Amino acid sequence: MYLWFRNAKDRFLMPLSCFLAKRRIKPDMLSLSGLLMMPFFVYFFSYNPWIAFFFLILNLLFDGLDGSVARVLQTPSAKGEFTDKAVDYFCFAIVYLSFVYFGLLSPFWAAVLLLNYAVMQSLVIFGQMMDVKLFPILRPKLVIYLFFLIWLISGQNFFDPLLVLLSVYLFVSNYFIISKIRCSL
Repeated sequence: MYLWFRNAKDRFLMPLSCFLAKRRIKPDMLSLSGLLMMPFFVYFFSYNPWIAFFFLILNLLFDGLDGSVARVLQTPSAKGEFTDKAVDYFCFAIVYLSFVYFGLLSPFWAAVLLLNYAVMQSLVIFGQMMDVKLFPILRPKLVIYLFFLIWLISGQNFFDPLLVLLSVYLFVSNYFIISKIRCSL
């Protein structure tokens, strides 16, 4: 499932990925460009959340392009993957903490989810280093970004029930990831 999604994303981004690869734009530069969108997101969130959403979309675009360009250049590396995951998590934390600061998320459930997400990211990285085949894991950031769009369009805040569901999902996923890693040792 993950490979199908990644291949579909790569096909969609292929023209832009090839354009950037021909200009020798490095994947790490794209990851860091996504990080550069975060101050604009935070600044505009209090004034116009729609503009902030635009910078969030740019962040997601850069996040998708870094891996696609690495595959086009045939330079995927463990260091690049680690940089991508670290920048990705840091950007998610910035968006997430902005939501808490501006009152969209309950601080308690936000902390529970962020902790579970950090544990999941660490376990996935550790599992990859140990060459453990892991099952596909839902990325909560994309679901939260979708609910941000729903909030922008409707004005309805469904974040708290979502945080509870995602926290339970991540807790159970983390348990199974730990079990899978432990069995492979």
